[in-house]
Amino acid sequence: MHRQNKRPGGRGAATMAVFFFGLLAVNYAQYQLSPLGPEITAALGLDAAQFSSAFSAPMIPAFLLSFFAGALSDRWGVRRVAGVGLAVSALGTALRPLCGSYLGLMGSMVLLGVGMAFLNANTAKVVGNWYPPQRAGTVAGAVLTSSPVGMTAALATTALLPSAKAAYWVAFAVCAAAALLWLLLMRERPEGAPDAPVKEKAAPPSAGESIAVAARSRSVWLAGGCMACLMGACILLNAFLPSALQQVRGMAAAAAGVAASAVTVGNIFGALLGPVLLQKTGSLKGCLIGAGAVFGLGAAFGWLLPQGLVMGAVLFVTGVALGMFFPLLLSLPATLPEIGPRYAGAAGGIIATLQMLGGFLLPTYLVAPLAGGSYPVLFGAAGGLMALLCLLALAFPRAARGRSAA
Repeated sequence: MHRQNKRPGGRGAATMAVFFFGLLAVNYAQYQLSPLGPEITAALGLDAAQFSSAFSAPMIPAFLLSFFAGALSDRWGVRRVAGVGLAVSALGTALRPLCGSYLGLMGSMVLLGVGMAFLNANTAKVVGNWYPPQRAGTVAGAVLTSSPVGMTAALATTALLPSAKAAYWVAFAVCAAAALLWLLLMRERPEGAPDAPVKEKAAPPSAGESIAVAARSRSVWLAGGCMACLMGACILLNAFLPSALQQVRGMAAAAAGVAASAVTVGNIFGALLGPVLLQKTGSLKGCLIGAGAVFGLGAAFGWLLPQGLVMGAVLFVTGVALGMFFPLLLSLPATLPEIGPRYAGAAGGIIATLQMLGGFLLPTYLVAPLAGGSYPVLFGAAGGLMALLCLLALAFPRAARGRSAA
């Protein structure tokens, strides 16, 4: 049992670093659109719903593929399956500078989402293959800071580039580097499968077996429902906050991008803080409900506060609350006794499918058409989705984190 906690530190850290950079790259490429919103909508003649759909288009392959991506990784390995996804994402970023229409932009963003889908679906599996359950949440939190780091870099620097096309080519270079590093450095698991339980040493499960086991877990479906609400609120805030600060609050594009990046900077700290609070409190419900209340209020009203330190501080705290959710929910499958690393790919696929379904359908086809371009309604809806998340969190079993819960 002692050896179960001794994972190869150097190789494990390198594997997590490659996974980190892959997630950073695809998030950086997506969130470039946010500060470029006014330029893109003017150049392509888009309305609010079209811009929202283009921004959230990476959620389409995530919704269509995540369910099977995790199961395929259980069978064929994350390195092979997710590597193909990252290559497709790099292709999408290469095509984006060449697009001169709404449909072209949508298509390139859909391709970008393929790698995002395969990585998100396998977060729990990658971490669970290298680290024991009691460390899974902390390691996942560190790895998942990659997403807000990529978002922050995009929001804070994209407006400083000379044009949208220049920004797109930078994103291609980043995604191509991520795909190359994955091919060269990614490793499936420690050599020798370190003292795993007997069932872990058995032949890899079929896709059908993985899906069947994961689908029977109540906690997996609750986590997916929470992630659907979270992503809907997250997309609404991140897609429209820079534009609202420019068009309603009168901020310059660069200043609005910096203010919006306070949310994503907060995400970084939240991803590290979430697992620590869970270990201290032992209550997944309490952590989710507390973070949901803070994020919901900040999303609904933070953009209306006085500009400067007050707004920046509130948006930062809002981002901290948002960042807490990802390590708590995305690492959950590997810590559940009925799932574990063996079936974590399929379980992560279910969660990621619902996550991306909420991230694409809720903002684009429900909230944006009803809001009619009203920013108070858009951000108020984000707060409402977080209230729904808090209700779902109440239904989690007491020991939802399995062996990692205290």
